[in-house]
Amino acid sequence: MLRFSPTLVILLLCCDIIACSKNSTEVQEPPVTIADVAPSPESPTRVFSEDEIARRKDVETKMLRGEYLHDGAIALGHVGDGNSVPALLVVLEKHPPFNNGAMVCTTAHALAALKKITGADVGNTHEAWSSWWEEYKLDNSLPER
Repeated sequence: MLRFSPTLVILLLCCDIIACSKNSTEVQEPPVTIADVAPSPESPTRVFSEDEIARRKDVETKMLRGEYLHDGAIALGHVGDGNSVPALLVVLEKHPPFNNGAMVCTTAHALAALKKITGADVGNTHEAWSSWWEEYKLDNSLPER
């Protein structure tokens, strides 16, 4: 088992944060507030423009192919809806958290988007979110786009 010193872990996290902010091609959005959080996928707190809907569909398509995962997770945190969940699950499958709970920023962006879109907080793993999503789909129908 590999062991890392606390200093190395902090240094790696700082580098990851810096790399995340430098690698993102998305326009930086203001931080999410409680008022922005939708309580469930079928009752969003805002209406999306046609451009935002087109952007969401494009991002979801790329992410479902395993592309654009980092910036796509950020984008879906702003324009995603309940139908965006499968695209975000791709991120958790490809970039699972480490055993010690640490994660790459791509995973953190996807988790933030999932929590914002769904209003749920079921953990940090693909397994937890996939299980929740399967159960949610059985009990609820998502609106057609």
